[in-house]
Amino acid sequence: MAASVRITTSSIMSPSLSWKAVLAALTLAVAAEQADAQMSPIQPYAGLETRQIKALSGEPVAELRAGEGMGLALAAELNGYPGPRHVLDLANQLGLTDEQPGARPATL
Repeated sequence: MAASVRITTSSIMSPSLSWKAVLAALTLAVAAEQADAQMSPIQPYAGLETRQIKALSGEPVAELRAGEGMGLALAAELNGYPGPRHVLDLANQLGLTDEQPGARPATL
C-alpha cells in the first residue's frame, strides 16, 4: 500500500517559515542598498581642496579681509550683549572714549 502524504497550507506556511522569509527579504534589501551606496559615492566636499582656505568660500574670505568678522558674536548677542563689531560701529552713539575701541581685556 502506498502511504499518502497530506499537505496543507498551514504546514507549508508555518509562522516560523513566513517570518524567516520576511527576514531574508529585508536582509537582501539592506544589502542591495549598501551595495548601491558604495557604487555611487556622494562627494559633498568635491572641489573644496582647490580653495586657498579650504573651509571658506570666496564671500567669507572677502568679508574677513574687509574686517566684517565671521558672525562669531552670536553667543554674545543671544545673551543680551552686543558683538564686538557692533560696539565698534556704534562707538559714537555709545559714547566710547578714544581709548576704549582699541582696548582689549587682559584675558585676550
